[in-house]
Amino acid sequence: MRNLKLTLSYDGTDFSGWQTQPGYRTVQETLEKAIAALNGSQLGGRTLNVNEARPKVERSGGGGKDRGGRGGGGGGGRGRW
Repeated sequence: MRNLKLTLSYDGTDFSGWQTQPGYRTVQETLEKAIAALNGSQLGGRTLNVNEARPKVERSGGGGKDRGGRGGGGGGGRGRW
């Protein structure tokens, strides 16, 4: 299975913002309808299977700094030691 990246550009003149809003034409709603129309269609003799991205899963562990926490092990600074 191959993953494809979609890069889009548009003229926002005829849209009422990005996010879906009842009663208004928005970029998100228009894009979702276009992508849904592609699902199951044929391209080069192959059937397109469009999946929505899954939400990011928060994971704990490892090093580094989490929001509201403190990192450990690293150092840095400026001034005299």
